[in-house]
Amino acid sequence: MNSTNNLSADNPSQEEQKLKLWKLWLLRRYSVCFMLGLGVLISFIMRLNLSIAIIPMTSNSTKNDLPDFDWNSSEQGIILSAIFVGQLLSQLPAGIFANRCNGARILGFSNTISSIISVLTPVIVFNFYTMVGVRILQGFFAGMFLPLQMSVIAKWSPVNERAKMTLFSNTGYYFASVVTFSLSGIISDYLGWRNVFYISGLVGLTWSLFWLIFYDETPQKDKRITEVERQYIVNSLGNQSKRGIKIPWLAIFKSVPFWSIIVAILTQSWILFALNTHMPTFFSQTMNIQTTKTGFYSSIPYLINGTVAMISGILSDRLISTRYFTTVQVRKLFTCVPAFVVTLLLVCLNFWMSPVLSIVILTLVLVCCALAQAGYYVNFVDIAPQFTGILLGIAFTIAIGLGAFSPTVIGMVVQHGTVEEWKVVFYIFAVVSFTGGLIYALTADAEVQQWANIPKDVESNTIVVKEIAKMLDDNKYQT
Repeated sequence: MNSTNNLSADNPSQEEQKLKLWKLWLLRRYSVCFMLGLGVLISFIMRLNLSIAIIPMTSNSTKNDLPDFDWNSSEQGIILSAIFVGQLLSQLPAGIFANRCNGARILGFSNTISSIISVLTPVIVFNFYTMVGVRILQGFFAGMFLPLQMSVIAKWSPVNERAKMTLFSNTGYYFASVVTFSLSGIISDYLGWRNVFYISGLVGLTWSLFWLIFYDETPQKDKRITEVERQYIVNSLGNQSKRGIKIPWLAIFKSVPFWSIIVAILTQSWILFALNTHMPTFFSQTMNIQTTKTGFYSSIPYLINGTVAMISGILSDRLISTRYFTTVQVRKLFTCVPAFVVTLLLVCLNFWMSPVLSIVILTLVLVCCALAQAGYYVNFVDIAPQFTGILLGIAFTIAIGLGAFSPTVIGMVVQHGTVEEWKVVFYIFAVVSFTGGLIYALTADAEVQQWANIPKDVESNTIVVKEIAKMLDDNKYQT
């Protein structure tokens, strides 16, 4: 009997089902998922490293480097926000490129350029204006990573594994904070802040080299995937990843469920951007912690969130499969409850601001943000599976455009680094979190929108593929 008899659009082969958990990396799609997760890790390290490096760059806090730049609090806020400006400019072009070109190749080349910029930063930065320009340029190429990554994941993920693989490949974001905040402080103290940029850039170049040589955009093009796994993925996806379908721009911008996702992303972006860029400064100013320990304390809240993000997708799928909850109920549960809990936590932080309690509370805040990804982030696929990349590009453009003001707002409020100034910041973000959760609860949906329906010819082809796969699975045809 042919091995494809064990395949269907919903189930992997019997060989795959027998694999133990620790051997899943042998499957090509999980190798792609792991590599993308590693790429996210490295890409975000290059984006976040300035959050630590800016401390010794502007104060005599290391043994190896005297102050090189006299930037005040507002200027530091602008510099830390500059990378988001570059990301803002790249989101929509990245989504369009992914729909029309080889997204995997563009991803590799854009990360290569971002890595080169990181290596050259200590050499080409002379003052405030050159630093802002360099960060905008790096943000443009680094910002292309997530839309392109999602386009690749969409082509490699079987339908019943999409949420799991999407969230697994995004966990590098959380581990990037751990690595950056921990190691960058040590590197700054013992090797000088310039090596923070040199090392992260060289690691990024190494990843790009491996990605461009060993990985491709789709299972159909990949030379290292088994035929059994290739057919499983192709049968599962059908024509869902087909290119060239007309994009309904007007209908997208008029869609209330789409805007509810944007509000949720914007809420998360404001909080995460603030924590990523200013958490080391918060511990340094309010707790008087030196650079090395600042990085350590800042990394602690992220240690468990990579795991939380991975299991949240599995948990949400399990809840939906029980049939006790509808998809929209699960999406709202995972988005709104964490948003309201974050509001409460940030208010509590203003009453218990000590090193230990601050770490505990900020850890819980980030846990909530990780759980929420199983709600709003997967919601793109629910309402418009055909246009996920485009929706992400639009949403990230808007969210980053407005979210980039988050570090700037902190820079404007926190002029002297006092506890009272930081309390104002946390109250602002508590209001933002509550508002975002409320709007999503009232307006979110999880049904495929009318403007996102698959054209009749494509839909019928997909149904035929699934019917054939089902017959094979039932052993109705013998070879």
